[in-house]
Amino acid sequence: MSKCVTVNQISLQPIRMLQTILKWAVLSLGSAWLSLCVWGQQSRPNDLSRQIAALNTELTRAASSQLRNPFTIGMLLDQRAKLLAALMETDPGIVLEMGLPPETVTRLRTIAPQAEIESKGEWEGTLESTVADDFEHHRSQTFWRLQTTSGKFEVYFAGPTLPRAGGSVRLGGVTIAGRIAAASIAPAAGGVAAAAQQCSTIGPQYVAVLMLTTPQYP
Repeated sequence: MSKCVTVNQISLQPIRMLQTILKWAVLSLGSAWLSLCVWGQQSRPNDLSRQIAALNTELTRAASSQLRNPFTIGMLLDQRAKLLAALMETDPGIVLEMGLPPETVTRLRTIAPQAEIESKGEWEGTLESTVADDFEHHRSQTFWRLQTTSGKFEVYFAGPTLPRAGGSVRLGGVTIAGRIAAASIAPAAGGVAAAAQQCSTIGPQYVAVLMLTTPQYP
């Protein structure tokens, strides 16, 4: 004797779980495609910023969702870090504008604590520079690094004015993947004190005159 089962008696939970799995699978494929875009070819700043904006939207939605997949969210965050690092080389000013909302960052750090997420703040250290000359194409490029107590960072300045190397400075901006997009630069606290102790040509000037006598000129 056959038994009739109505639709209402069928649990929808397996179907919802399947939909969630398919969704994260699509996101994983999208992450792999973005990786090919970054490492397979030199992307333009506009292309990179559009990809980062799309990831920002998806990560903000995922952070607020009850169905969270830490593995996939970690993959998306790491891919976003690669895109931001690549964009920093060509347009660090845009990187400063593409940060995630603070509340989203807090949630994502809880979901995927090992993933790369940008941090805003200030860093003090010694600024170093290396100049690479391309004699064939008659051009040169300066690479900046900040040596701090916690390690060395590659630095990309958002403004047109570049500092001098060798000084102790304090940089403000955003850091991710071992790089800093610098929005501000100022002398470090120790550097200001050291500069104040040095002689200056500003203020009253005094001249010392020595009167000497020799056998030839008594």
